[in-house]
Amino acid sequence: MRLLRPSFHACDNAREQLSLQLDRELPELERVRLDAHLEQCGACRSFGAEIGALTATLREWPLEEPRFTISIPHRRLVSVRALQAGAAAAAVALVAGLSAVGGLTSREAGTSLKLGPYVSDRGDELIPGKVHFRIKPQHIGDRTAL
Repeated sequence: MRLLRPSFHACDNAREQLSLQLDRELPELERVRLDAHLEQCGACRSFGAEIGALTATLREWPLEEPRFTISIPHRRLVSVRALQAGAAAAAVALVAGLSAVGGLTSREAGTSLKLGPYVSDRGDELIPGKVHFRIKPQHIGDRTAL
């Protein structure tokens, strides 16, 4: 029976688990799986030995005090009611603004603009051939300006 080579995904997973094991955060089932992988994979075994030695060296060094003060700002608490009131006010302003813009750009019958051979707008539904606007379009060369 020939042993299969571990996949890159399995090795990536094993290397993450090695880090968790060094921090004593690896669950027992995952530790058993890691040990089984390490028995078959020499590259992951050597990686584990390297990071184990590096971690031991770093943990032996004395802790260093920072030379500056670190301060964490307090979190500002926003009440949910204030947030809801602000959202409601924004929604009302948006609807009012869109209504005003919709009133300014309402379409009148009579003036039309051809969009294409298959689609155009009559104001309330799409029909072939024409679009109705309140202002008269100007044709400049091959383009149409409103």
